[in-house]
Amino acid sequence: MKKMSNIYESAANTLGIFNSPCLTKVELRVACKGISDRDALSKPDPCVILKMQSHGQWFEVDRTEVIRTCINPVYSKLFTVD
Repeated sequence: MKKMSNIYESAANTLGIFNSPCLTKVELRVACKGISDRDALSKPDPCVILKMQSHGQWFEVDRTEVIRTCINPVYSKLFTVD
């Protein structure tokens, strides 16, 4: 199984994102508040999927863990992007 960062690098190289050197990395932390609870029988099982666009194509970079039955999740996963 490939690590997500390797998938990101592979996709980025294929799509030609790395035309110039990266000068800064940004760390993203994600928390959600008040996710819609439309199912009367159970709470949502949310996760966050980070996608990036290049040349009109979207590709998945990484995703957080799934937090079961929570409408106000705070994710431990950190996204680091160029």
